Amino acid sequence: MDAIKTTALVVVLLTLILAFGGALYQQGQTDADEPSVEAGGSTLTSIYIPEETASISAGAFIGCEKLRFVTIPSTVTSIGAGAFSGCPSLVSLTFIGESSVSIEGDSQIFDDPYKVTIINATGEDLTLSADLIGGKGISKAEPGAAMVYSSGGWYEAYMFTFDDDAVSKVTWKGTYRGTLVMPSNVSVICNGANNQMFGFDKDWIDSVVIPEGVTTIGNNAFSGCSWIKTAPLPSTVTTIGNNAFANCSSIKTMELPSGLRTLGWNAFLNCTGLTEMSVPDGTSEVYGAFQGCKNLKTVSLPHNISSIGDFAFFDCNALTEVELTEGIETIGTYAFYGCSTLKSVVIPTTVKSIGDRAFEGCTSLTAVQVSEGIESIGTRAFARCTSLTSMTIPASVDEIGYEAFSSCSSLGSIDIQRRASLTIGEYTFPMNAVISVDFYSETGTLLVSNYYKHGTFEYKTLDKPGFHRTSI
Repeated sequence: MDAIKTTALVVVLLTLILAFGGALYQQGQTDADEPSVEAGGSTLTSIYIPEETASISAGAFIGCEKLRFVTIPSTVTSIGAGAFSGCPSLVSLTFIGESSVSIEGDSQIFDDPYKVTIINATGEDLTLSADLIGGKGISKAEPGAAMVYSSGGWYEAYMFTFDDDAVSKVTWKGTYRGTLVMPSNVSVICNGANNQMFGFDKDWIDSVVIPEGVTTIGNNAFSGCSWIKTAPLPSTVTTIGNNAFANCSSIKTMELPSGLRTLGWNAFLNCTGLTEMSVPDGTSEVYGAFQGCKNLKTVSLPHNISSIGDFAFFDCNALTEVELTEGIETIGTYAFYGCSTLKSVVIPTTVKSIGDRAFEGCTSLTAVQVSEGIESIGTRAFARCTSLTSMTIPASVDEIGYEAFSSCSSLGSIDIQRRASLTIGEYTFPMNAVISVDFYSETGTLLVSNYYKHGTFEYKTLDKPGFHRTSI
Protein backbone atom coordinates (compact mmCIF):
# COMPACT_ATOMS: atom_id res chain seq x y z
CA MET A 1 0.00 0.00 0.00
CA ASP A 2 2.87 2.39 0.84
CA ALA A 3 4.39 1.75 -2.59
CA ILE A 4 1.09 2.65 -4.27
CA LYS A 5 0.81 5.86 -2.27
CA THR A 6 4.41 6.81 -3.00
CA THR A 7 4.01 6.21 -6.73
CA ALA A 8 0.75 8.13 -6.84
CA LEU A 9 2.24 11.04 -4.91
CA VAL A 10 5.24 11.25 -7.24
CA VAL A 11 2.95 11.27 -10.27
CA VAL A 12 0.77 13.97 -8.73
CA LEU A 13 3.71 16.16 -7.75
CA LEU A 14 5.40 15.94 -11.15
CA THR A 15 2.18 16.44 -13.07
CA LEU A 16 1.09 19.45 -11.08
CA ILE A 17 4.50 21.10 -11.23
CA LEU A 18 4.78 20.54 -14.99
CA ALA A 19 1.19 21.54 -15.70
CA PHE A 20 1.04 24.68 -13.63
CA GLY A 21 4.61 25.77 -13.16
CA GLY A 22 4.02 26.05 -9.41
CA ALA A 23 4.35 24.05 -6.24
CA LEU A 24 1.76 21.64 -4.90
CA TYR A 25 1.63 23.46 -1.56
CA GLN A 26 0.66 27.05 -1.11
CA GLN A 27 3.42 29.59 -1.56
CA GLY A 28 4.56 31.74 1.34
CA GLN A 29 4.09 29.07 4.00
CA THR A 30 6.19 29.13 7.13
CA ASP A 31 7.04 26.18 9.31
CA ALA A 32 4.08 27.11 11.47
CA ASP A 33 1.65 27.06 8.56
CA GLU A 34 -0.58 24.08 8.01
CA PRO A 35 0.16 22.53 4.61
CA SER A 36 -2.60 22.86 2.02
CA VAL A 37 -3.25 22.01 -1.63
CA GLU A 38 -3.76 24.63 -4.28
CA ALA A 39 -3.69 23.92 -8.02
CA GLY A 40 -5.07 25.21 -11.27
CA GLY A 41 -6.66 23.43 -14.21
CA SER A 42 -5.05 20.24 -15.50
CA THR A 43 -5.51 17.10 -17.54
CA LEU A 44 -5.39 14.89 -14.45
CA THR A 45 -7.85 12.02 -14.22
CA SER A 46 -7.03 11.15 -10.61
CA ILE A 47 -5.35 12.83 -7.66
CA TYR A 48 -3.91 11.42 -4.45
CA ILE A 49 -3.72 14.25 -1.92
CA PRO A 50 -0.45 13.86 0.03
CA GLU A 51 -0.67 12.70 3.63
CA GLU A 52 -0.18 15.40 6.27
CA THR A 53 -2.04 17.87 4.05
CA ALA A 54 -4.32 19.92 6.30
CA SER A 55 -6.45 21.83 3.82
CA ILE A 56 -7.53 21.94 0.20
CA SER A 57 -7.86 25.51 -0.96
CA ALA A 58 -10.95 27.10 -2.47
CA GLY A 59 -11.07 26.40 -6.20
CA ALA A 60 -7.95 24.20 -5.92
CA PHE A 61 -8.93 21.96 -8.83
CA ILE A 62 -11.41 24.22 -10.55
CA GLY A 63 -11.74 23.42 -14.25
CA CYS A 64 -10.05 20.01 -14.10
CA GLU A 65 -12.46 18.66 -16.65
CA LYS A 66 -11.00 15.16 -16.76
CA LEU A 67 -10.58 14.67 -13.03
CA ARG A 68 -12.51 11.56 -11.94
CA PHE A 69 -11.06 10.20 -8.70
CA VAL A 70 -9.81 12.06 -5.63
CA THR A 71 -8.22 10.38 -2.61
CA ILE A 72 -8.18 12.53 0.54
CA PRO A 73 -6.24 11.65 3.74
CA SER A 74 -7.76 12.02 7.19
CA THR A 75 -5.29 14.81 7.97
CA VAL A 76 -7.39 17.19 5.86
CA THR A 77 -9.57 19.33 8.13
CA SER A 78 -10.89 21.88 5.65
CA ILE A 79 -11.86 22.00 1.99
CA GLY A 80 -12.45 25.40 0.43
CA ALA A 81 -15.45 26.54 -1.57
CA GLY A 82 -15.63 25.09 -5.06
CA ALA A 83 -12.44 23.08 -4.62
CA PHE A 84 -13.70 20.68 -7.30
CA SER A 85 -15.97 23.08 -9.17
CA GLY A 86 -15.91 22.76 -12.92
CA CYS A 87 -14.97 19.07 -12.68
CA PRO A 88 -17.81 17.47 -14.69
CA SER A 89 -16.10 14.06 -14.80
CA LEU A 90 -15.76 13.74 -11.01
CA VAL A 91 -16.86 10.25 -9.94
CA SER A 92 -15.72 9.83 -6.34
CA LEU A 93 -14.07 11.23 -3.26
CA THR A 94 -12.39 8.52 -1.20
CA PHE A 95 -11.35 9.42 2.34
CA ILE A 96 -8.51 7.34 3.80
CA GLY A 97 -6.55 7.09 7.04
CA GLU A 98 -6.84 5.60 10.51
CA SER A 99 -8.58 8.48 12.29
CA SER A 100 -12.08 9.92 11.99
CA VAL A 101 -12.79 12.79 9.58
CA SER A 102 -15.04 15.74 10.33
CA ILE A 103 -14.99 18.67 7.91
CA GLU A 104 -17.09 21.84 7.94
CA GLY A 105 -17.31 24.24 5.03
CA ASP A 106 -18.72 27.55 3.86
CA SER A 107 -19.81 26.46 0.40
CA GLN A 108 -20.31 23.36 -1.71
CA ILE A 109 -17.07 21.86 -3.00
CA PHE A 110 -18.38 20.33 -6.24
CA ASP A 111 -21.10 21.16 -8.74
CA ASP A 112 -23.36 18.11 -8.93
CA PRO A 113 -23.68 15.76 -5.94
CA TYR A 114 -25.79 13.35 -8.00
CA LYS A 115 -22.68 12.34 -9.95
CA VAL A 116 -20.35 11.80 -6.97
CA THR A 117 -19.92 8.80 -4.68
CA ILE A 118 -18.28 9.52 -1.33
CA ILE A 119 -16.42 6.55 0.15
CA ASN A 120 -15.25 6.26 3.73
CA ALA A 121 -12.12 4.11 3.56
CA THR A 122 -10.88 5.36 6.94
CA GLY A 123 -10.79 3.33 10.10
CA GLU A 124 -13.27 5.65 11.83
CA ASP A 125 -16.39 7.73 11.14
CA LEU A 126 -16.77 10.30 8.37
CA THR A 127 -18.69 13.55 8.86
CA LEU A 128 -19.09 16.17 6.13
CA SER A 129 -21.26 19.25 6.62
CA ALA A 130 -24.33 20.05 4.54
CA ASP A 131 -22.75 23.32 3.35
CA LEU A 132 -19.81 21.32 2.05
CA ILE A 133 -21.57 18.64 0.00
CA GLY A 134 -25.28 19.57 -0.13
CA GLY A 135 -28.41 17.94 1.19
CA LYS A 136 -28.18 17.29 4.92
CA GLY A 137 -24.54 16.36 4.63
CA ILE A 138 -23.09 13.10 5.98
CA SER A 139 -23.14 12.46 9.71
CA LYS A 140 -20.77 9.83 11.08
CA ALA A 141 -20.78 7.41 8.15
CA GLU A 142 -19.25 4.18 9.39
CA PRO A 143 -16.00 2.77 7.98
CA GLY A 144 -16.46 1.21 4.55
CA ALA A 145 -19.62 3.15 3.70
CA ALA A 146 -20.25 4.28 0.13
CA MET A 147 -22.60 7.27 0.12
CA VAL A 148 -24.68 8.43 -2.85
CA TYR A 149 -26.99 11.40 -3.30
CA SER A 150 -30.68 11.02 -4.09
CA SER A 151 -33.89 12.98 -3.47
CA GLY A 152 -32.03 15.82 -1.79
CA GLY A 153 -29.92 13.80 0.62
CA TRP A 154 -26.99 11.44 1.09
CA TYR A 155 -27.58 7.81 2.02
CA GLU A 156 -25.57 4.62 2.47
CA ALA A 157 -25.82 2.57 -0.74
CA TYR A 158 -23.31 -0.23 -0.08
CA MET A 159 -20.43 -1.16 2.18
CA PHE A 160 -16.83 -2.15 1.49
CA THR A 161 -14.74 -4.55 3.54
CA PHE A 162 -11.03 -3.86 3.13
CA ASP A 163 -8.03 -6.15 3.49
CA ASP A 164 -4.90 -4.01 3.32
CA ASP A 165 -4.83 -2.71 -0.26
CA ALA A 166 -7.75 -4.83 -1.43
CA VAL A 167 -11.53 -4.82 -1.45
CA SER A 168 -12.53 -8.24 -0.17
CA LYS A 169 -16.29 -7.78 0.09
CA VAL A 170 -19.14 -5.53 -1.03
CA THR A 171 -22.40 -5.55 0.93
CA TRP A 172 -25.57 -4.12 -0.56
CA LYS A 173 -27.71 -2.03 1.81
CA GLY A 174 -31.00 -3.01 0.23
CA THR A 175 -32.37 -0.01 -1.69
CA TYR A 176 -29.73 1.34 -4.06
CA ARG A 177 -29.59 0.30 -7.71
CA GLY A 178 -27.03 1.65 -10.15
CA THR A 179 -23.28 2.06 -10.48
CA LEU A 180 -20.76 0.41 -8.18
CA VAL A 181 -17.80 2.78 -7.73
CA MET A 182 -14.65 1.15 -6.42
CA PRO A 183 -12.43 3.05 -3.92
CA SER A 184 -9.46 4.86 -5.40
CA ASN A 185 -7.03 3.70 -2.72
CA VAL A 186 -6.95 -0.03 -3.56
CA SER A 187 -4.89 -2.08 -6.01
CA VAL A 188 -6.78 -5.38 -5.74
CA ILE A 189 -10.48 -6.05 -6.25
CA CYS A 190 -11.66 -9.26 -4.58
CA ASN A 191 -9.26 -11.29 -2.49
CA GLY A 192 -11.69 -12.62 0.11
CA ALA A 193 -11.15 -15.91 1.89
CA ASN A 194 -13.62 -17.67 -0.38
CA ASN A 195 -12.93 -15.42 -3.36
CA GLN A 196 -16.54 -14.24 -3.27
CA MET A 197 -16.96 -10.47 -3.20
CA PHE A 198 -20.76 -10.44 -3.21
CA GLY A 199 -23.36 -12.51 -1.44
CA PHE A 200 -26.55 -13.39 -3.23
CA ASP A 201 -27.40 -9.73 -3.89
CA LYS A 202 -25.91 -8.87 -7.28
CA ASP A 203 -28.81 -7.61 -9.36
CA TRP A 204 -28.51 -4.05 -8.06
CA ILE A 205 -25.34 -3.34 -10.09
CA ASP A 206 -25.72 -2.13 -13.68
CA SER A 207 -22.19 -0.77 -14.17
CA VAL A 208 -18.82 -0.72 -12.42
CA VAL A 209 -16.25 2.07 -12.19
CA ILE A 210 -12.70 0.86 -11.52
CA PRO A 211 -10.08 3.55 -10.78
CA GLU A 212 -6.57 3.81 -12.17
CA GLY A 213 -4.15 2.08 -9.82
CA VAL A 214 -6.06 -1.18 -9.63
CA THR A 215 -3.74 -3.94 -10.86
CA THR A 216 -5.73 -7.12 -10.10
CA ILE A 217 -9.32 -8.19 -10.70
CA GLY A 218 -9.38 -11.28 -8.49
CA ASN A 219 -10.99 -14.69 -8.86
CA ASN A 220 -14.80 -14.56 -9.07
CA ALA A 221 -14.75 -10.77 -8.58
CA PHE A 222 -17.90 -10.02 -10.60
CA SER A 223 -19.02 -13.57 -11.32
CA GLY A 224 -22.76 -13.81 -11.78
CA CYS A 225 -23.36 -10.06 -12.00
CA SER A 226 -25.64 -10.53 -14.98
CA TRP A 227 -26.99 -6.96 -15.01
CA ILE A 228 -23.62 -5.24 -15.41
CA LYS A 229 -23.51 -3.56 -18.82
CA THR A 230 -20.18 -1.75 -18.56
CA ALA A 231 -17.02 -2.29 -16.49
CA PRO A 232 -14.16 -0.44 -18.21
CA LEU A 233 -10.74 -1.64 -17.07
CA PRO A 234 -8.03 0.91 -16.22
CA SER A 235 -4.66 0.77 -17.94
CA THR A 236 -3.02 -0.41 -14.71
CA VAL A 237 -4.72 -3.85 -14.66
CA THR A 238 -2.23 -6.68 -15.22
CA THR A 239 -4.23 -9.65 -13.89
CA ILE A 240 -7.79 -10.85 -14.47
CA GLY A 241 -8.48 -13.85 -12.28
CA ASN A 242 -10.43 -17.07 -12.76
CA ASN A 243 -14.16 -16.49 -13.35
CA ALA A 244 -13.65 -12.76 -12.81
CA PHE A 245 -16.50 -11.78 -15.17
CA ALA A 246 -18.14 -15.18 -15.58
CA ASN A 247 -21.83 -15.04 -16.52
CA CYS A 248 -21.81 -11.25 -16.92
CA SER A 249 -24.17 -11.74 -19.83
CA SER A 250 -25.08 -8.05 -20.28
CA ILE A 251 -21.54 -6.81 -20.97
CA LYS A 252 -21.28 -6.05 -24.68
CA THR A 253 -17.77 -4.62 -24.91
CA MET A 254 -14.60 -5.13 -22.90
CA GLU A 255 -11.26 -3.57 -23.83
CA LEU A 256 -8.40 -5.45 -22.24
CA PRO A 257 -5.55 -3.12 -21.18
CA SER A 258 -2.26 -3.33 -23.01
CA GLY A 259 -0.39 -4.23 -19.81
CA LEU A 260 -2.47 -7.35 -19.15
CA ARG A 261 -0.29 -10.38 -18.45
CA THR A 262 -2.61 -12.96 -16.87
CA LEU A 263 -6.07 -13.90 -18.15
CA GLY A 264 -7.65 -16.45 -15.86
CA TRP A 265 -9.65 -19.63 -16.42
CA ASN A 266 -13.25 -18.85 -17.39
CA ALA A 267 -12.54 -15.13 -17.03
CA PHE A 268 -15.40 -14.32 -19.43
CA LEU A 269 -17.35 -17.58 -19.23
CA ASN A 270 -20.82 -17.26 -20.78
CA CYS A 271 -20.47 -13.54 -21.48
CA THR A 272 -23.01 -13.90 -24.25
CA GLY A 273 -23.14 -10.16 -24.98
CA LEU A 274 -19.53 -9.99 -26.21
CA THR A 275 -19.15 -9.91 -30.00
CA GLU A 276 -15.45 -9.18 -30.41
CA MET A 277 -12.32 -9.40 -28.30
CA SER A 278 -8.69 -8.40 -28.62
CA VAL A 279 -6.20 -10.06 -26.27
CA PRO A 280 -3.14 -7.79 -25.93
CA ASP A 281 0.46 -8.75 -26.54
CA GLY A 282 2.08 -9.82 -23.32
CA THR A 283 -0.68 -12.27 -22.42
CA SER A 284 1.09 -15.58 -22.94
CA GLU A 285 -1.78 -18.06 -22.41
CA VAL A 286 -5.54 -18.23 -22.87
CA TYR A 287 -7.17 -21.03 -20.86
CA GLY A 288 -10.94 -21.36 -21.01
CA ALA A 289 -11.23 -17.58 -20.92
CA PHE A 290 -14.05 -17.20 -23.45
CA GLN A 291 -15.93 -20.48 -23.35
CA GLY A 292 -19.66 -20.15 -23.84
CA CYS A 293 -19.40 -16.66 -25.40
CA LYS A 294 -22.00 -17.62 -27.97
CA ASN A 295 -22.06 -14.28 -29.82
CA LEU A 296 -18.30 -13.77 -30.02
CA LYS A 297 -17.55 -13.35 -33.74
CA THR A 298 -13.92 -12.26 -33.96
CA VAL A 299 -10.86 -12.64 -31.74
CA SER A 300 -7.45 -11.06 -32.05
CA LEU A 301 -4.74 -13.03 -30.24
CA PRO A 302 -1.36 -11.69 -29.06
CA HIS A 303 1.69 -12.33 -31.21
CA ASN A 304 3.68 -13.85 -28.37
CA ILE A 305 1.04 -16.26 -27.11
CA SER A 306 2.42 -19.75 -26.46
CA SER A 307 -0.75 -21.75 -25.86
CA ILE A 308 -4.42 -21.82 -26.76
CA GLY A 309 -5.44 -23.55 -23.57
CA ASP A 310 -8.15 -26.07 -22.76
CA PHE A 311 -11.71 -24.84 -23.44
CA ALA A 312 -10.39 -21.42 -24.55
CA PHE A 313 -13.21 -20.85 -27.07
CA PHE A 314 -15.44 -23.80 -26.21
CA ASP A 315 -18.92 -23.44 -27.74
CA CYS A 316 -18.26 -20.00 -29.25
CA ASN A 317 -20.63 -20.89 -32.04
CA ALA A 318 -20.63 -17.43 -33.66
CA LEU A 319 -16.84 -17.32 -34.06
CA THR A 320 -16.16 -16.92 -37.78
CA GLU A 321 -12.44 -16.27 -37.80
CA VAL A 322 -9.39 -16.50 -35.60
CA GLU A 323 -5.76 -16.03 -36.54
CA LEU A 324 -3.43 -18.48 -34.82
CA THR A 325 -0.09 -16.70 -34.62
CA GLU A 326 3.39 -18.16 -34.98
CA GLY A 327 4.77 -19.01 -31.56
CA ILE A 328 1.78 -21.04 -30.42
CA GLU A 329 3.02 -24.48 -29.36
CA THR A 330 -0.15 -26.20 -28.17
CA ILE A 331 -3.85 -26.09 -28.95
CA GLY A 332 -5.57 -27.48 -25.89
CA THR A 333 -8.37 -29.93 -25.25
CA TYR A 334 -11.77 -28.61 -26.41
CA ALA A 335 -10.09 -25.32 -27.41
CA PHE A 336 -12.48 -24.61 -30.32
CA TYR A 337 -15.07 -27.30 -29.64
CA GLY A 338 -18.46 -26.45 -31.11
CA CYS A 339 -17.31 -23.33 -33.01
CA SER A 340 -19.86 -24.17 -35.67
CA THR A 341 -19.36 -21.06 -37.86
CA LEU A 342 -15.55 -21.19 -37.97
CA LYS A 343 -14.68 -21.64 -41.66
CA SER A 344 -10.93 -22.08 -41.92
CA VAL A 345 -7.90 -22.60 -39.72
CA VAL A 346 -4.18 -22.35 -40.40
CA ILE A 347 -2.14 -24.25 -37.82
CA PRO A 348 1.23 -22.44 -37.41
CA THR A 349 4.53 -24.26 -37.86
CA THR A 350 5.33 -23.80 -34.16
CA VAL A 351 2.38 -25.93 -33.00
CA LYS A 352 3.48 -29.35 -31.72
CA SER A 353 0.14 -30.78 -30.62
CA ILE A 354 -3.59 -30.41 -31.20
CA GLY A 355 -5.50 -31.53 -28.13
CA ASP A 356 -8.38 -33.95 -27.78
CA ARG A 357 -11.60 -32.64 -29.33
CA ALA A 358 -9.92 -29.32 -30.09
CA PHE A 359 -12.02 -28.64 -33.21
CA GLU A 360 -14.81 -31.18 -32.78
CA GLY A 361 -18.17 -29.99 -34.07
CA CYS A 362 -16.74 -27.15 -36.18
CA THR A 363 -19.32 -27.96 -38.82
CA SER A 364 -18.51 -25.01 -41.14
CA LEU A 365 -14.80 -25.76 -41.25
CA THR A 366 -13.97 -26.34 -44.91
CA ALA A 367 -10.18 -25.99 -44.82
CA VAL A 368 -7.51 -26.89 -42.28
CA GLN A 369 -3.87 -26.25 -43.06
CA VAL A 370 -1.67 -28.32 -40.76
CA SER A 371 1.94 -27.22 -41.05
CA GLU A 372 5.03 -29.42 -40.96
CA GLY A 373 6.28 -29.58 -37.38
CA ILE A 374 3.14 -30.81 -35.68
CA GLU A 375 3.70 -34.10 -33.84
CA SER A 376 0.31 -35.24 -32.54
CA ILE A 377 -3.38 -34.86 -33.34
CA GLY A 378 -5.58 -35.76 -30.39
CA THR A 379 -8.63 -37.99 -29.94
CA ARG A 380 -11.63 -36.66 -31.90
CA ALA A 381 -9.64 -33.50 -32.67
CA PHE A 382 -11.64 -32.85 -35.88
CA ALA A 383 -14.60 -35.18 -35.34
CA ARG A 384 -17.94 -34.02 -36.78
CA CYS A 385 -16.30 -31.39 -39.00
CA THR A 386 -18.89 -32.19 -41.64
CA SER A 387 -17.76 -29.57 -44.19
CA LEU A 388 -14.13 -30.64 -44.26
CA THR A 389 -13.39 -32.12 -47.70
CA SER A 390 -9.67 -32.90 -47.63
CA MET A 391 -6.81 -33.22 -45.18
CA THR A 392 -3.04 -33.47 -45.41
CA ILE A 393 -1.18 -35.10 -42.53
CA PRO A 394 2.44 -33.84 -42.48
CA ALA A 395 5.33 -36.29 -42.14
CA SER A 396 6.19 -34.75 -38.75
CA VAL A 397 3.05 -36.27 -37.19
CA ASP A 398 3.81 -39.43 -35.22
CA GLU A 399 0.40 -39.98 -33.60
CA ILE A 400 -3.23 -39.50 -34.58
CA GLY A 401 -5.74 -40.17 -31.84
CA TYR A 402 -8.90 -42.27 -31.65
CA GLU A 403 -11.71 -41.06 -33.97
CA ALA A 404 -9.71 -37.97 -34.87
CA PHE A 405 -11.69 -37.45 -38.10
CA SER A 406 -14.77 -39.56 -37.39
CA SER A 407 -18.15 -38.38 -38.70
CA CYS A 408 -16.43 -36.03 -41.16
CA SER A 409 -19.02 -36.97 -43.77
CA SER A 410 -17.54 -34.79 -46.56
CA LEU A 411 -13.93 -35.81 -46.00
CA GLY A 412 -13.10 -37.59 -49.25
CA SER A 413 -9.33 -37.19 -49.53
CA ILE A 414 -6.67 -37.81 -46.88
CA ASP A 415 -3.04 -37.35 -47.84
CA ILE A 416 -0.75 -38.98 -45.29
CA GLN A 417 2.87 -37.96 -45.72
CA ARG A 418 4.87 -41.12 -44.93
CA ARG A 419 7.37 -41.29 -42.14
CA ALA A 420 9.26 -44.00 -40.27
CA SER A 421 6.70 -44.31 -37.50
CA LEU A 422 3.08 -43.23 -37.24
CA THR A 423 0.46 -44.50 -34.84
CA ILE A 424 -3.16 -44.12 -35.89
CA GLY A 425 -5.94 -44.69 -33.39
CA GLU A 426 -8.97 -46.81 -34.04
CA TYR A 427 -11.85 -45.43 -36.12
CA THR A 428 -9.71 -42.44 -37.06
CA PHE A 429 -11.03 -41.80 -40.57
CA PRO A 430 -14.52 -41.95 -42.11
CA MET A 431 -15.33 -45.11 -44.06
CA ASN A 432 -15.51 -43.60 -47.54
CA ALA A 433 -12.38 -41.46 -47.38
CA VAL A 434 -9.71 -42.11 -50.03
CA ILE A 435 -6.41 -42.42 -48.18
CA SER A 436 -3.10 -41.83 -49.95
CA VAL A 437 -1.44 -44.90 -48.39
CA ASP A 438 -2.53 -48.51 -48.02
CA PHE A 439 -3.49 -50.29 -44.83
CA TYR A 440 -2.71 -53.95 -44.23
CA SER A 441 -3.62 -56.44 -41.59
CA GLU A 442 -0.95 -58.45 -39.80
CA THR A 443 -1.37 -61.16 -42.39
CA GLY A 444 -0.85 -58.75 -45.25
CA THR A 445 -4.52 -58.50 -46.27
CA LEU A 446 -5.28 -55.10 -47.82
CA LEU A 447 -7.83 -53.01 -45.87
CA VAL A 448 -9.88 -50.30 -47.54
CA SER A 449 -10.29 -48.28 -44.37
CA ASN A 450 -9.78 -48.64 -40.65
CA TYR A 451 -13.13 -47.05 -39.87
CA TYR A 452 -14.82 -50.35 -39.15
CA LYS A 453 -11.76 -52.29 -38.03
CA HIS A 454 -10.59 -52.60 -34.48
CA GLY A 455 -7.06 -51.92 -33.34
CA THR A 456 -4.27 -49.37 -33.56
CA PHE A 457 -2.31 -49.04 -36.80
CA GLU A 458 1.36 -48.25 -37.00
CA TYR A 459 3.53 -47.73 -40.07
CA LYS A 460 6.43 -50.15 -40.24
CA THR A 461 9.16 -50.88 -42.76
CA LEU A 462 8.42 -54.48 -43.76
CA ASP A 463 8.65 -56.50 -46.94
CA LYS A 464 5.34 -54.95 -47.85
CA PRO A 465 5.40 -51.36 -46.43
CA GLY A 466 2.17 -49.87 -45.18
CA PHE A 467 0.08 -49.48 -42.07
CA HIS A 468 -0.23 -52.65 -40.07
CA ARG A 469 -2.65 -53.48 -37.30
CA THR A 470 -0.55 -54.05 -34.18
CA SER A 471 -3.20 -54.56 -31.49
CA ILE A 472 -6.84 -55.53 -31.11
